[in-house]
Amino acid sequence: MSILNAHVIPGIKKIKVVIPIGDISQFIIGRFFKYTLEELRGRSRKQLVRQERQLLSYLLCWYGFKQQKVAFFLIHDHATVGHSCKTIINDMVTDKELKERVIGILCMIAEKFPMS
Repeated sequence: MSILNAHVIPGIKKIKVVIPIGDISQFIIGRFFKYTLEELRGRSRKQLVRQERQLLSYLLCWYGFKQQKVAFFLIHDHATVGHSCKTIINDMVTDKELKERVIGILCMIAEKFPMS
């Protein structure tokens, strides 16, 4: 059971994506992040790298990718991906800018990869 099942963002419909994880992640990284995939896959604990890695994990899980698949893609443990999702969910409660950023990214993904 995904930790995101109970998490709802008003105005954003949760869907299951049928596009490859590489395509959606390259779109997210290229459009919204200032770090490359290689940097996000690294072990850096710098706050900005860590936050973008957590955000990417959250977004990929939100769109239906299993934690194990996201972990394999990011070369991290599935527990790290789960922790990343929980961290982003908790941070969105207090950080309105983060919440607006997440909603903006989700809307852009929905425009780029429309469901038929």
